[in-house]
Amino acid sequence: MNLKRYEKRTRYDIGKKNKTDNYTHLNKNYCKKGQVVLAGDSITDAYNYYELFADFRERSGLETYNRGISGDTSNRLLERLYDNVLSVSPCKIVYLIGTNDIACGADNDYIRDNIKKIILKTKKHCPECEIAIQSVYPVIDHKQRHNKVIIPLNELLKSLCNEMKVTYIDLYNSLCDEKGQFSQKYTYDGLHPNVNGYEVTTKAITDFLMK
Repeated sequence: MNLKRYEKRTRYDIGKKNKTDNYTHLNKNYCKKGQVVLAGDSITDAYNYYELFADFRERSGLETYNRGISGDTSNRLLERLYDNVLSVSPCKIVYLIGTNDIACGADNDYIRDNIKKIILKTKKHCPECEIAIQSVYPVIDHKQRHNKVIIPLNELLKSLCNEMKVTYIDLYNSLCDEKGQFSQKYTYDGLHPNVNGYEVTTKAITDFLMK
């Protein structure tokens, strides 16, 4: 992997930098400690979590904070992790990251190593926090992302979660059709879930949160 080219492609523009600053400000001035955080890329960013987690919020009494940034990669999430995620001392965190790394040319070992760093940093700053890593979601294959790359990455992530004693949430298989592609009933563009897809992910995530 050409690391310099990868870093250049994943560097934050003004809009994304503004979003990290906004999250930092919200964490410092408005968020309650000990709640739930969802962190990741555009799939998390676009999550209609307020409506979809209404039942969880009523049952648990916990707020859910969305800390997704469209286009985010594992190195950029790691960079903003403390200020955007860990500074609110969450009781549970659900991470979803990796698909944009693939699109930017990162290899699976690099992604796995960064996610391990994310887990280690989370455990260091929030030792009581329960951590879940979602599988990278399937795609309808195109030039930047392919399921033949995502499948072995998910195997690495599953093994990593076992090693690190954190929860692995397999949504890849839940979102696939019979051909092994992102089911068209769950996606509108072959990469991001539609509301039906988010209903599937919400059930799996809620099962983890309610344990």
